[in-house]
Amino acid sequence: MAGAELVFSCINTKASKSKDFTGGIGIGNVTKRLELLFKGRYKLDIRDNEHQFTVKLELNNEEW
Repeated sequence: MAGAELVFSCINTKASKSKDFTGGIGIGNVTKRLELLFKGRYKLDIRDNEHQFTVKLELNNEEW
């Protein structure tokens, strides 16, 4: 299948009670893995606003 594309989008609302931010490696780890597997063939858009988190990931892979 030439020019295959996968688009994933996820929207989560935030809880009204804020959580203490302790940090983590999740997003950094995902970005590194995407770069290794899909270098130049992905777009990752992460938005964090007052009421929700939004993630959109687009993958392009000629090998599918």
